[in-house]
Amino acid sequence: ALPDLDLVIFRNPNAHAYATAYTTASSYTGETAQSVPLALALSEKKQALIHLDQPPAGKFAHAYRAGDTPLFGEGSVIPLQNLALSRPCSGEVHIRLTSPTSGWLVVAESYYPNWTAQIDGQPVPLYRANCALIGLELPAGDHEITLQYQVPRLYALAGIVSLLTLLAAGGYAISRST
Repeated sequence: ALPDLDLVIFRNPNAHAYATAYTTASSYTGETAQSVPLALALSEKKQALIHLDQPPAGKFAHAYRAGDTPLFGEGSVIPLQNLALSRPCSGEVHIRLTSPTSGWLVVAESYYPNWTAQIDGQPVPLYRANCALIGLELPAGDHEITLQYQVPRLYALAGIVSLLTLLAAGGYAISRST
């Protein structure tokens, strides 16, 4: 039984940090849902799984397709230094860090194609990592990483149409009541 306290904090020493860097990554081509067991197994071996339509040769430890038998090598987690995170709003994340070596950074933020990334002010590609998270290549050194979510224009248009519809319905209701 838990003690009768106003607040109980649970810690999971095996949980991944918000930003984890790996020395090794493997690529996966196929349906994301079929890669879950592979992503979990690679995570235990300290490797990231990067989802790509066409993986470039020589960049990854292994290139997997749906149904492939996993070949596990041991990777390692890069000890990030001077890690600082801030989130000025829901669609923006700033990460400052020092990485002693290059590798793959996996950010515990839901991957969606409308996210963009910059490292030290330069645009870089984002990838789906470990099934549902954001991944990017991380060069060695001191870096400022900015992730920004760009709301699709269709959403803005839908918001305007919804607002106009609401105003029209309100105007109609007021005119009917007088």
